[in-house]
Amino acid sequence: MNENESKMLLAKYMEMPEKELIEMLMEPEGEYREGIYPLLLDAAKSRGLGVGKREIVDKASSLHHEIKQKIIEQPLTPKQRKMFTIFPGLAMWYSVFAPQEWERRKKEALKCQLIGSRNYLLVGLVLVVAMLLLSNKPVSSDEILLVLFLFVLTCGISLYLSYLKRKNYEEI
Repeated sequence: MNENESKMLLAKYMEMPEKELIEMLMEPEGEYREGIYPLLLDAAKSRGLGVGKREIVDKASSLHHEIKQKIIEQPLTPKQRKMFTIFPGLAMWYSVFAPQEWERRKKEALKCQLIGSRNYLLVGLVLVVAMLLLSNKPVSSDEILLVLFLFVLTCGISLYLSYLKRKNYEEI
């Protein structure tokens, strides 16, 4: 690498966001072309990440861990909560495909899924009862079983949500 290219890269690394610089320092030195890693270390030294290579890499590792921890602990956004409540099936798929570390988000998605499911069951129960009351035909045993089934599911989900609330699940 010539001197001009080296100066250009060093200037680029100096202007680079600290997060990107830290991620680049986390990679093994052998992954980079010869002369690149010392430029990364110089950029890190100028930002006060440390003096020696080991100190810089250790500090970059701890900063990388802190950034990752912040991402893991982030809650669902209000838009996500609304969407998962309106479309409970999306919350299920979110929980299935979300990374294993996102426990908080998965728990929130489950709560939104339960609330949305309970709301849909409650609306269905009210509609079925209204149709049965407004119809001129006698109520059959199948219709009574349907009402009973919807009522049991709605009450079951409501009881489970109140249990979660009592367990301080609400904080999440």
